[in-house]
Amino acid sequence: MNIYPIAYFPPIPWFAAAIQEESVVIEVCQHFRKQQYTNRAFIRVANRTLPLTIPVERRGDKVPILLKKVSQAEPWAGNHWRTLVNAYKNAPYFEFYADQMEGFFQQDFHSLMEVLEKSLMLSEEMLGLQLNRRFSEEYFPSGHYDQDFRRGFDPSLQKLPEWFIGTPYTQVFEGFVPGLSILDLILNKGPESRLFLRESYRRRD
Repeated sequence: MNIYPIAYFPPIPWFAAAIQEESVVIEVCQHFRKQQYTNRAFIRVANRTLPLTIPVERRGDKVPILLKKVSQAEPWAGNHWRTLVNAYKNAPYFEFYADQMEGFFQQDFHSLMEVLEKSLMLSEEMLGLQLNRRFSEEYFPSGHYDQDFRRGFDPSLQKLPEWFIGTPYTQVFEGFVPGLSILDLILNKGPESRLFLRESYRRRD
């Protein structure tokens, strides 16, 4: 069985790999690390890529993702929704998914885990699929799973996984940026997103 990192509206390569699996384990027991996909999703705005970041409470070091709390110091959910509207209001499928997305950002979240799980559920709903997945119950280091994707999805690496085929598709703004949040694909490709994901994985021998 393979293990994946948990992510906020996961990047497209995450789904491209996970959709191929019969079952998936998602890591929630390892310690929270800053500047990871755990609390940020990358979208396209005019002239740049922008991270949508969930603020978390800073109290306590080495807190498992499962126990991390969302900071209530700023209205991050409303800010994320307004940013998405401004970035994707002209996307072909924005109006089709807008109500579902707005409902998500109107919720009152307190734990990071709640945000992450519901963002994954919403992503699956909009994609029209349901992964056979479960969350980890304890932390195991590398070597315990058949394939360990936990370190493969790290925005600090600034490169896409070697098995991901970043085929260009039309985005709202000129040019193309691969590997963004799954929201970018869904809002631009709509129902074609599932087929795109299945064709974006280069199988490894």
